[in-house]
Amino acid sequence: MILNINSPAYYTNVFGVDDAVNDYFNKLADFFRDKNYGQTVNTIGIVPIIAPKNEIEKGLWKEYCKVDVKYDYASISLQIDYDKYIGSNEKGKIKLLRDNIDKSINKISRKANINYIAFMEDLLSIEI
Repeated sequence: MILNINSPAYYTNVFGVDDAVNDYFNKLADFFRDKNYGQTVNTIGIVPIIAPKNEIEKGLWKEYCKVDVKYDYASISLQIDYDKYIGSNEKGKIKLLRDNIDKSINKISRKANINYIAFMEDLLSIEI
């Protein structure tokens, strides 16, 4: 499986790339590269959204979910509570991002025919 997790939308534009978060995303990409959780989708792109409420209320930074079985691809973007994220330490931020990955995979798992339980077992086995 190709798991591509981009730097958090909005947050990265304002605060830059967080090295610990980037390292975690790279660790996940490497770990999942040789894994297979179904036959329908092999590539998943996740873009967490970390934006203040006023930005989201303006209609910016919208959540989306697309599964395209014809092209073996899923793309999803879900929001993370901005205030919680800003107030968290490095490990707390990574836990919030891991929860976002969990929710993202869960949301697409039926349409993308992904074994969500096996994926989550593997995700939780990776040390933060």
